[in-house]
Amino acid sequence: GVMVCLECAGCHRAMGTHVSRMRSLVLDACDPRLLYLTLALHQGTAPGADTAGPNGVWEANVPAGVRRPPPSDSPDGAGPREHRQVYVRLKYELKEFARGFGALAAGQTKQSDGTETGVAAELAAAMATACAAGDPLAVLQLLAAGADAAATVGGRSYLQIAF
Repeated sequence: GVMVCLECAGCHRAMGTHVSRMRSLVLDACDPRLLYLTLALHQGTAPGADTAGPNGVWEANVPAGVRRPPPSDSPDGAGPREHRQVYVRLKYELKEFARGFGALAAGQTKQSDGTETGVAAELAAAMATACAAGDPLAVLQLLAAGADAAATVGGRSYLQIAF
């Protein structure tokens, strides 16, 4: 549910649909629920974020020496494609700028009954709470932090909890 310029959309498409899925507002049919989600994501500020909307999640910890690519309609142009590709990959695929426990959660294991342990369990519980509260920015923040979108809580998926 994030709006991007044409140049960034190309970078997202190059990463593959397992990382990012792009839709054109002009050429593709958009499910109204996706449009409502996009609107909801852009109206709030994630807990602890300085910037509103999804960039408050994905750009929470950008190092001082890292430059964001210029907008495609910048007076100086969109800038080098290579810079944009590296930045987009760092931001979304590697989640380098997101605040969270990604590395810790990835190292956690599941018990024999499939339940999460350690940090992964904490992320799963927080995801269930955010889904039940209908807070899409908190859900996005937890996913960026390493929460497993396919995990279940008490035998219920996050989608079942949200609805």
